[in-house]
Amino acid sequence: TTGWETFRSDKYGYEISYPAGTSRIDELSEVSSISIDLGKYLKIPSDVENERINNGAIGASVGVLVSKVDNPQNLNVKDFVYENVFTEPQAAQPDSERTIVFAGQPAYVSEDNWVAGTYSFLLETIYTLHNGNLYQISGVKLPQSPTPEWLAHPYYQYLEQSIPISEAILNSFRFTN
Repeated sequence: TTGWETFRSDKYGYEISYPAGTSRIDELSEVSSISIDLGKYLKIPSDVENERINNGAIGASVGVLVSKVDNPQNLNVKDFVYENVFTEPQAAQPDSERTIVFAGQPAYVSEDNWVAGTYSFLLETIYTLHNGNLYQISGVKLPQSPTPEWLAHPYYQYLEQSIPISEAILNSFRFTN
């Protein structure tokens, strides 16, 4: 993590570290959003990156979305997500799910298989509640059984390199209040 930057949100009570020059940060009145593009850090060639974009595939990235929420029933995080996130019209039930502890808080993890042509990913989202906020931390992982075509694809190697970086970013996340 040498040469990394740390973003700290006093308003939303968290901080996260990431490779310098890879993030876009938006702090609005009701939401905090960070998008960390690991393609820049890995220096993915533009032709490989443009092919990914043209195929509508997710890039090597980590995203954090924090929003103020009301939880008057004091639901646990999994029940809260099912009642408030998965009820949206565009939301689908996850392909797999589990509960963990993330940054010292109970958390719910959903995993969704995502395919676009040759590209195949596992999109993992960690949800946790803390001090009246819902934290959604998403990242791209490799599929369990990649096809031979995907294994041979140039983007696969970059995605493979991004996994330990994504894990280091997730491990840097902490609550500050």
